[in-house]
Amino acid sequence: MNTTGRVTLVLAAAVLMAAGCATYAERTDQVNKHFISGRLEQAYSALQSNKTSLEPRNSLLHHLNLGTLSHHLENYEQSNAEFEVAYDLAEETRLNIGEIVLAQMTNPEVAQYRGEDFEFVLLHYYKVLNFLSMNDIDGALVEVRRINIRLAEINSGYGQHSNRYAVDAFALNVSGMLYEALGEYNDAFIAYRNAYEAYVQVYAPLFDIAPPEQLKLDVIRTAALSGLTDERLYYESLFNLEYEPDPPEYGSVIVLWHSGLGPVKAESSINLVVVEGAGGGLAFVNRDLGISVPFAAASSGQKG
Repeated sequence: MNTTGRVTLVLAAAVLMAAGCATYAERTDQVNKHFISGRLEQAYSALQSNKTSLEPRNSLLHHLNLGTLSHHLENYEQSNAEFEVAYDLAEETRLNIGEIVLAQMTNPEVAQYRGEDFEFVLLHYYKVLNFLSMNDIDGALVEVRRINIRLAEINSGYGQHSNRYAVDAFALNVSGMLYEALGEYNDAFIAYRNAYEAYVQVYAPLFDIAPPEQLKLDVIRTAALSGLTDERLYYESLFNLEYEPDPPEYGSVIVLWHSGLGPVKAESSINLVVVEGAGGGLAFVNRDLGISVPFAAASSGQKG
């Protein structure tokens, strides 16, 4: 990372689009084929004319994908506009829980797609890239903060059941890069340190992903640039690394590699048979899968 305050060049490579459910993905397959083959103009035109994507229930996916395609077509302002439409749709859908439940009970096929947690984080992430591409670092920082707010909201919705997606080391790492590019080294140090702790506390035990070596260097460097000598010495000892100041002419290029399409939802079902057990108890059973879910049946004299 450049320590002279110059804006770091960010390159986004490969592709990443929201895919939704299997039916949607199948009916927009031509769009994805154009996209992954680099035929972005054709993908955009195909998406704009795709009847499935234009259905009201798919509005969120439609605008997420338009935003992604516009980004890769380097129409950054248009991309941001599409993502904001998607954001507003998501908020509107989130507040209309009654309509969602009713649709699921009557005809799930017409229920409006609500989106997944990771898709909303990606929405803000792409806006970060858009603002950086327009050399608007302040705008990018706003989106980084919106990512952190979204992650906090996601985690709080699970109560005491901690959500594995409550912290995003990548988003924290990107925010550290932006703070450092602005010369806000203390904020950069905090972001890098939090990203490192996310790897240690969450990513390593759950996903077997260790902290990147570059992140360790970033933590040490920004501690030094912030004048935090105790913290620098602590992390130098912890990482077995030593801070070496970069020469004044030093610069760097950060490459963000996006690989593949967004995951596709697929429906699955399990057949369970009700079996009477000992003492009159019942159980839902699938012997092939080794599943047995017991439950107590209320007697005729008991009230439900």
